[in-house]
Amino acid sequence: MKFLIVGGTGTLGKELIRRFYDDHEIDVLSRDEFKQAALRKVYPKAGFILGDIRDWVQMSPICYSQYDAVFHCAALKHVDIGESNVSQFVQTNYNGTVNLAKKCKGKSKLVFFSTDKAVLPINVYGMSKALGERYIQSTDPEAVIFRWGNILGSRGSILDFFAQRIQAGSTVPITDMRMTRFWLTINEAIDYVMKNWQKGISRNPLIPPVKSASVVDVAKAIGAILGKPVKMKEIGIRPGEKLHETLKHDANFSLSSDTCEKFEMDELIVKIRQVMKE
Repeated sequence: MKFLIVGGTGTLGKELIRRFYDDHEIDVLSRDEFKQAALRKVYPKAGFILGDIRDWVQMSPICYSQYDAVFHCAALKHVDIGESNVSQFVQTNYNGTVNLAKKCKGKSKLVFFSTDKAVLPINVYGMSKALGERYIQSTDPEAVIFRWGNILGSRGSILDFFAQRIQAGSTVPITDMRMTRFWLTINEAIDYVMKNWQKGISRNPLIPPVKSASVVDVAKAIGAILGKPVKMKEIGIRPGEKLHETLKHDANFSLSSDTCEKFEMDELIVKIRQVMKE
């Protein structure tokens, strides 16, 4: 098969490349030449396209019908930054998705990576991704949508930040001691994609089996792994943040991080230790 991985220089994109590389043809589309140059050294057989999904003209020369699937991993994701940069998040997360969906329709299968923040959204990031989901659902029933919670070990994850603070003996800032999130590893997310990307349809976003844990418990688990005491300070919720997240919500069912099955501490420690080793 032949795949186009959009946003392939990001965390999930790079794992897709690693999984597909030996057995399939891969092209990577992104707008960061530095990260592309680094990836070329690791994956010399892959093709690389420098471009921006927000720009219809830049995307036009690509022959989308040559791909069996286009994996759309590109997004602006930092909730607090989105609150003060609304137009940039709309341009990338919504307009870019619309552009890509139009290019792929009838030519290749679009696989869209979304977020729990798109469910009952209160922030710009969630709203822009929710609109992207709705556009795909309304225009391409053959597309597939995956929704994730927090990916442990991804770029920008709190894992590294907490570990650095705890290792240094510094106080860990917690926005709210009650805050909960869904947690899964990069491998768990991509394992789920590999099993299901050919099966789904856009009107039913695919959600992997997940559990949740409080942010406080994540910090405690990292401290246990490092063998260090954890000092925490509550600093207040940042703009656009929720206390809890929701992965699915309709008239019959709601999957929320405060009411779903929680990780036991030993289980959470094992999961985080695995990611930190990687």
